[in-house]
Amino acid sequence: MTNIFFCSLLEASIIVSVAILLLLIFHKRLTQYSPSCRMIFWMILACRLLIPCPVGILYFGTPPHNTALAVGLGIVWLIGAVLLFGGHLLAYLRFERKMQRGRAASALSMSEQYQIQAVFEKVKAALGVKSSVELWISAEASGPMLLGFLRPKVVLPDCMLAQEKLEMIFRHELLHQRRHDCWYRLLMLLTQSVHWFNPLVWLMARRAAEDLESACDRSVIKGQSREFVEEYAQALLETAKCLLQRKKVRQTVLVSYLSSGAQRLKERLVELFQPTRREGGPLIILLALLAVLGIYIV
Repeated sequence: MTNIFFCSLLEASIIVSVAILLLLIFHKRLTQYSPSCRMIFWMILACRLLIPCPVGILYFGTPPHNTALAVGLGIVWLIGAVLLFGGHLLAYLRFERKMQRGRAASALSMSEQYQIQAVFEKVKAALGVKSSVELWISAEASGPMLLGFLRPKVVLPDCMLAQEKLEMIFRHELLHQRRHDCWYRLLMLLTQSVHWFNPLVWLMARRAAEDLESACDRSVIKGQSREFVEEYAQALLETAKCLLQRKKVRQTVLVSYLSSGAQRLKERLVELFQPTRREGGPLIILLALLAVLGIYIV
């Protein structure tokens, strides 16, 4: 039984690794598709990686009998998966408590916080966000972010920005919530934890996180004028400046951050002014069929 499970796990990892490698090699061609489409690509591959059972159309042999080596490797794999996933969950919980403690140390006056809260409620109503999303203004935050699964919070650093910039920041974070992006991040972390031994899966998770932010940027500017896009780009730059002026806070993969590193921010700004990309419906179907009906070796 142990051998069957690990052969299936390795089979999924090998098959999907080939697909990931091809997508990374042809990255420029992949950017012809919209970020939302690219997110679906990664999600299909992640789901295939999380199905450790034989699924395919070609069969090669039968698994060998259970051995001490297989049991030993299974224990090592399980320890690695639990440590990685559990470590990220603990880091997330510590990070959330740190943001909460920072609320009491906010440098903004109560009047300024009320003004920010009013803008937050205005954007929330405009987007039709029904869930009870809280607003935290924290001295520990290095930039705007969305955290929380069952009780989501938009976290803002305690620096006052113009109302127009605040509206765009809240629009970005609340669209993350409306799109349920936190669960997408959790899916990628789970996939990365199960296949912690595969460096290509780590690269896939990083690309997926980048495409998630780009897709949210696209949602923010959808149907808006070029002036709006320019103002949104300026808001991204200003939040990046705010990040540089504040102490560095170690980030966690389960949180959606508005701010990015310099190189990634440059890529996001370029994408904002590019024409709408192809949705790639047929390619999604093809990738799904290849992932489900791929060759497996047991």
